[in-house]
Amino acid sequence: MISQLLKILAKTIAQYAMFEKDDRVLIGVSGGPDSIALLHLLIRLAPRHLLKLGVAHLNHNLRGYMSDNDAAFVSSHAKSVGLKCYCRKEDIRIYQRRQKLSLEHAARRVRYRFLIRTAEEKGFNKIALAHHYDDNAELILMNLLRGSGPLGLSGIPPVRNAAGPKIKIVRPIIDVSKKVILDYLDELHLPYITDVSNADTKYQRNRIRHHLIPLLQASYNPSVTQTLNQLANITRTEEDWIERQMAPFFKKAVIAQSHSSITFSVLKLLANHLAVIRRIIRRAIYNIKGDSKRITYTHIALVIQLLKDGPVIGSVDLPDRIRVWRNNDNLGFTQEKTDLRRQKPSTANIKTPVFTYSIAKPENPCCFSLTIGEISMRLQFSYFPIKQKSPYITPNSNIACLDSDTLCFPLTLRNRQSGDRFRPLGMTGSQKLTKFFNCQKIELVRRINCPVLLSGNTIAWVIGHRIADQFKITSSTLKVLKVELLLAY
Repeated sequence: MISQLLKILAKTIAQYAMFEKDDRVLIGVSGGPDSIALLHLLIRLAPRHLLKLGVAHLNHNLRGYMSDNDAAFVSSHAKSVGLKCYCRKEDIRIYQRRQKLSLEHAARRVRYRFLIRTAEEKGFNKIALAHHYDDNAELILMNLLRGSGPLGLSGIPPVRNAAGPKIKIVRPIIDVSKKVILDYLDELHLPYITDVSNADTKYQRNRIRHHLIPLLQASYNPSVTQTLNQLANITRTEEDWIERQMAPFFKKAVIAQSHSSITFSVLKLLANHLAVIRRIIRRAIYNIKGDSKRITYTHIALVIQLLKDGPVIGSVDLPDRIRVWRNNDNLGFTQEKTDLRRQKPSTANIKTPVFTYSIAKPENPCCFSLTIGEISMRLQFSYFPIKQKSPYITPNSNIACLDSDTLCFPLTLRNRQSGDRFRPLGMTGSQKLTKFFNCQKIELVRRINCPVLLSGNTIAWVIGHRIADQFKITSSTLKVLKVELLLAY
């Protein structure tokens, strides 16, 4: 058993080039069977690779005295094998409430943060974790059930960067099954801790482990774990190749880039196939966030909607303080320093163009359009006698139907200016445009380039939002000027 296990381990280490001579390896040890097995296997392999080992344990403080006992066990076990143990205690529930995360996600985030900081402070260049063959299969099923794309179906990466290229996370027993791990521990009579929470089926992962996988094995495919791991290997290899091919597409679309922000050309992004656009968006998020966790298909779809359908001045907020903003022909990704729910949108990347257009009185009837190149918008004008009033009474916010006889031609179309005010439809008094936007909870980035249509010096329509009351259609209206807001492309 031991020799067979060591062969699997040696093959995995060689295949993924996990270790180099004189690596300093920090082993994450919870005290459970998987991490204890990993610890002893690496002790056996250390002389062959000239590895220097250390142990790290995070006390999640989730099970009271039992969590303290786990920490004491790991510390004592590390001492018994001659390794230094770095322990830390964190209150995960407090962190969970503050960050508004699930308990599982909060624990994972704090655990990785602890491991990376410990590695940095103590001079380790590798972090070894005990994810195994069955863990990988469970994760793939979880990702499949929540609608993940190819990246999620590629499973747990055997090797990945943790904090830049200087520290890597390695998973030496990723090709070892749980049964083989338990047999190894039994053969050597190695002690370990059994975490009772691993049997709690209120957690989705445990339901998959204890219910779904046994059902699939019994009724559909006895080798489902192997099949899922094969899927992960194939997908991971293809993902790696596709991502390499993506580099020139990404580079061509980038306008500016820093460690916390990336700006793209909207036109160059839209020139690509939808599959390429999705990957560019996901890579942009990964580059400034460090991972793509919590980013779902829905999040990517929201960014694509902003990119394709506008508004041309707008933003989308994603998990982990990622803000995606659009300003006409630019699409930007930034990671803000504070919680997006507690701050106003930044306008640092928003340029405010100045423009003015004059619109002469049209012939009757007619239809014509005007493109506002500065903000990539187009207005379509229709001028006609009114025959049936009801269709024009309650248009949507992108359509204005105005009583032509109340308008003073030529009309003026310009960008919003400081001090602008108008009388919103349904009100008897005027209101500053700023107050109107505040009352309507219009995002700051959408206000910046909001155009207005004026009759003389009076705002007739805050374009894309509301008409002024004095220009509405009434029972005495004879002619209608209908104006529709469209994207310029």
